[in-house]
Amino acid sequence: MSLLDNDTLKSIYPEQLRAYLLQTGWRSDSKIGEFATVWHRPSESEFEYEVLLPERVDLRDYKDRVADAIVSISAFEKRTESKVLKDIANYFSDTVSIRVVHNDVENGTIPLEDGVKLFEKAKDLLSSAALSTISKKRYFFGSRPSEASNFLSKVRLGQTEIGSYVVNVVVPLDTQSINDLIDRKSFSRHVTTTLGKGLSSLKTLTESPKSDSKIFEALVSNGVSANMCDALVGLSGEKRNRGFDIGVSFSASEEIESSSVISYSFSSNDVPSIEKASEYLKENYVIDNATISGPVKKLDRAKSEEDGTVTIVAFVEDRDRAVSFELSSSEYHEAILAHDQKLIVEISGDIHIGPRSARMLNPHGFRVFGAKDIFE
Repeated sequence: MSLLDNDTLKSIYPEQLRAYLLQTGWRSDSKIGEFATVWHRPSESEFEYEVLLPERVDLRDYKDRVADAIVSISAFEKRTESKVLKDIANYFSDTVSIRVVHNDVENGTIPLEDGVKLFEKAKDLLSSAALSTISKKRYFFGSRPSEASNFLSKVRLGQTEIGSYVVNVVVPLDTQSINDLIDRKSFSRHVTTTLGKGLSSLKTLTESPKSDSKIFEALVSNGVSANMCDALVGLSGEKRNRGFDIGVSFSASEEIESSSVISYSFSSNDVPSIEKASEYLKENYVIDNATISGPVKKLDRAKSEEDGTVTIVAFVEDRDRAVSFELSSSEYHEAILAHDQKLIVEISGDIHIGPRSARMLNPHGFRVFGAKDIFE
């Protein structure tokens, strides 16, 4: 396909091309009236590379002149014209590339339902990073803050690519001019940086031989939320059988602290760990085979029933929680006496942690510390 047939040319404006030339070492040394500037890049060879930069988009041959500039830059950089064009078009943007990996997408197609979900989850991924940029929380729900909504309204979908199946998300930075660059990072750059830190933390989680509350809690400070986890799980498809690679390419128009490109790969085997992290952050998970103890906080039994519900305050995963469980009539009577005497009780079982409550499943081994003093 001819370079002139590439629709991306239409999106290139003089400021983008000028900023790219400045950043990569080209220098302007003459003008052609008010219509163009001439740029040179001396090289070690005898040939001196030249770019003619059109300064007005209303020129009749503007698209042709941009194409000529791309050809010259491509020749100097020894890169394909399409790659140079992409870099210039996205000069004031970061790019998030999402590649799903499975033998059913190797030909560059994807089942319709999963394709729709892929684009939806790509949006959710950027949304979760934006929300965590504003405030670090375990789980976001309800309406988005205006800053996050404004950010998402500017994000664009780039062209998909063959290579399993690749979706490119273009994140424009807050500046659109080389003269507007400021010392602080733009909000958009903060979002892509948050995304990178979150992906790094989740990759570490999947590589850890064990996962506990301390590891999960550390995720939040690095920008991970249940929303981010759910978005990543969604990328694996309805059957959770696809792996996925996520790369973040940072625009050169703003200072970055490390590499301009970061990439993380997750296999389908990593998905259960990410799902578990989501459940923990939503406080919707089960702790197996736990033994807890604490004072009786509440007793509840219907008049027509002999069995009852007991709630104790116990230290569970680094904090006090009210945990409820069912007891038989005889054990419930012991719990009443323990409550009256302010004694500590113990119970074993599986604890279901919810966002507002905790409940002991299949409780057993109920005992009261100091019970002999009560029943002698």
